[in-house]
Amino acid sequence: MLATSPMRTKSILPVVILILAAALGCSEKPAEKIVATVGSMTIGESRLREEIAFEGSKYDPEMISTKVNFEQLKAQALEKLIQEAMLLNEAIKLDISATSDELKKEESLQRGSLTDDEISEALKEKGLNIDRWREIQKKRIIMTKLIQSEVLDKVPVLDADIESYYNDNIHQFSLPTHFHAKQIIVDSRELAEEILAKLKKGGDFAELAKKHSLSPDGKNGGDLGFFNAQSYPPVFSEICHKLKPGEISDVVETDYGYQIFQLIDSRPARQESLSEAKPYIKNLLAEEKSADIFKKWFDDLRAKTEISVNEKALAEVLLEEKK
Repeated sequence: MLATSPMRTKSILPVVILILAAALGCSEKPAEKIVATVGSMTIGESRLREEIAFEGSKYDPEMISTKVNFEQLKAQALEKLIQEAMLLNEAIKLDISATSDELKKEESLQRGSLTDDEISEALKEKGLNIDRWREIQKKRIIMTKLIQSEVLDKVPVLDADIESYYNDNIHQFSLPTHFHAKQIIVDSRELAEEILAKLKKGGDFAELAKKHSLSPDGKNGGDLGFFNAQSYPPVFSEICHKLKPGEISDVVETDYGYQIFQLIDSRPARQESLSEAKPYIKNLLAEEKSADIFKKWFDDLRAKTEISVNEKALAEVLLEEKK
């Protein structure tokens, strides 16, 4: 399973969650039959079939083996793709995009501590590859930013309400210890000890990590960035707690292999202030008030978006018989 954030995350309106979950792309092959056009975007037959398969994987195969149920599933899949295309089309008009930093942050968040092989296997189970997965993340970021700017940011929230929420839920704003560390993971103690010896003689941690580490972060010099001590295996925080910035640990045997850590910096546990928590609380309260506003905005968006469905091409997307 792909990782989710251990910290607070902002929820998205339920209807949007359904759309984002299906954000697998609307680009088509040149000679493909087009089943629908939404603004400047097209939805091709293969994309619709892909979405039908994605939606169908949520049900018992026997439930969608009849023509009636398949047609319902097809209509559901097409509607989801149309809604997705509406949002992306509007984002293009408003020049909303995903930055490289946002994409890197999202990929790091979703990856968690998974290796390349583990993430490839997880994606394979969903019928995806790494490129399509990255495309999903990009579209998710864009659509979330669109809804944030066009709906949530425009919902009025009083400062008094924000302060009241903060005081009533003060425990939510206790920040655990965070560490910024680098790591090297290898599969033999002998190699780990050789690397440690080089480090003690002044070897560059990042270069040795790039050369030897088996962890995905090895290509980044083993840099884990700042991480929540509660979100990683206990051994990570136990070791980092004992180190001072710049210090390197001894070789440690863990479930992942033989590891060496270097502490870069740390942030002690503390209480998040009201001013720090304000953006999160404001967005949370705005979402609670935004259901009606979102519905009107989405209905208006649909009304102004030119949508056409090629009924002939759609009718030719049939239930495939079992071989």
